[in-house]
Amino acid sequence: MSEVSGEAFDPERELAELRERAYGPASDIDSDPAAIARLAELEEAHRRAVAARGPAGPGPSPAAIATPGEAPPVAPAEVEAVGSAEAGAAAAISPATRLDNRGYGAPWGRTLRNSRRYVFLGLAAAVVCAAVVCGIYWALAPRPAAILQAGARTADAAAEDRWIVFSSEEGLFMDRTVDQQTLTPYGAFHGVAVWSAVDDLDNPCLILVEESSERTLQAVCTPRSGQLIADVGVWNGGDPDIAGGLALGSVLRFQHRGATVEAWVIEAPDAR
Repeated sequence: MSEVSGEAFDPERELAELRERAYGPASDIDSDPAAIARLAELEEAHRRAVAARGPAGPGPSPAAIATPGEAPPVAPAEVEAVGSAEAGAAAAISPATRLDNRGYGAPWGRTLRNSRRYVFLGLAAAVVCAAVVCGIYWALAPRPAAILQAGARTADAAAEDRWIVFSSEEGLFMDRTVDQQTLTPYGAFHGVAVWSAVDDLDNPCLILVEESSERTLQAVCTPRSGQLIADVGVWNGGDPDIAGGLALGSVLRFQHRGATVEAWVIEAPDAR
């Protein structure tokens, strides 16, 4: 018996190792043409040995499988059992495309790795697309002209007259009774001083006051589940600080966001 690298040559073990390289989870035989040729040689010798043995014959002997560099012994009975057409077809098929004992046409480990890679690439592409869409939306979305920050409350908590009433001289809004201990300033925008408070029904309110004359322009209260928005229109005869730089018919909109108030400018249609 021949030896390889100082060890006794075991063709069955070599065939098993080559099959593992061709069909196992970590298959790497595609990059080794010599290993592919050797696998085909051993597979052919194994099939001939099985055909010569017959259904009830003994198991294949190591001598039935060729040693490296030697052609396997071929008996006349073996030539009859394995036709020349079958041998030519078997030699033409690459080990990477042979059916393994589980019936798969390609190594299942490689297919599974490819499937995972495609799923990962698909998820990465979806994340990139979502980020691009969000970025476009953020870039094109309208933004407020200013964001007013809440200041410190200045009301006297020990004042006897806790409740105060905001009313409109022109009857533009209903009288609002609010707790002065909850009055919170947010600064001014376009000559309009902005305040928030809580009314006698525990609803949040937004109060707009003309900064120069301290005249109440708007007082709006809404349930906590709703959006708290108050508008001031720019009309003839209004405060020049409010109308400054704005076309008649424009609207200043203030939206309460808790610790901030967003100030928006809605221009008149004719001014666009």
